[in-house]
Amino acid sequence: MGTAIFFRDVMPIIKKFIGIKDISLWRKRWNKRIGKLIYHTKYDADSLIEKMKELGMKEGSVVCIHASMMQFYNYIGSAEELIDKILSVLGPEGTLMMPAFPPKPKGGYDKYVFNPNTDKTAAGHLAEVFRNYPGVKRSLNVHHSVCAIGKYADYLTKDHTNGVNCWDETSPWFRICELNGLVFNLGLPRSYMGTFHHCVEGILYKEHPYWAQFFT
Repeated sequence: MGTAIFFRDVMPIIKKFIGIKDISLWRKRWNKRIGKLIYHTKYDADSLIEKMKELGMKEGSVVCIHASMMQFYNYIGSAEELIDKILSVLGPEGTLMMPAFPPKPKGGYDKYVFNPNTDKTAAGHLAEVFRNYPGVKRSLNVHHSVCAIGKYADYLTKDHTNGVNCWDETSPWFRICELNGLVFNLGLPRSYMGTFHHCVEGILYKEHPYWAQFFT
């Protein structure tokens, strides 16, 4: 039995039997409980900001954040506090971007109508709080939408419907690379690269038959 068939046919039965609706969320909650037994140091938004500044964030920076606050062990503070303090560092010349793709619709995408103003993001609590910030712009792309605010927010989000795929030259993912943006992964595995690695295949399909087969 293939992996895809297993998850399609068997996993719903297992979930019903053990009474867990979302295996991934259940696993993250247990990881957090175990993590708190291992990691005891408490930290706040200012601690995270200082670490981000050490890694290059400053006034005028263009920043993208992928985050899982479920893995913020012993964090003292809120998502709003962290976002506010990041924006304070970036200032009016800076830009902040986060992923904003909605949850995959149960019935598939064929009849799904994406509403960028109201559809929640499946990219985590920090991204969802950011989506609701006044002045935030959201790109029109159901698979890899982003939200952004700041100097380059309009440039990053405005053409996301014009590309052949979600990550080519018209995408915010490609454009933030052109702007030499900083990418921070908070609460995610060290090996996690984020969405940006898709820009490689999103460009190479034009020249290489291997990549072209994925973009029909």
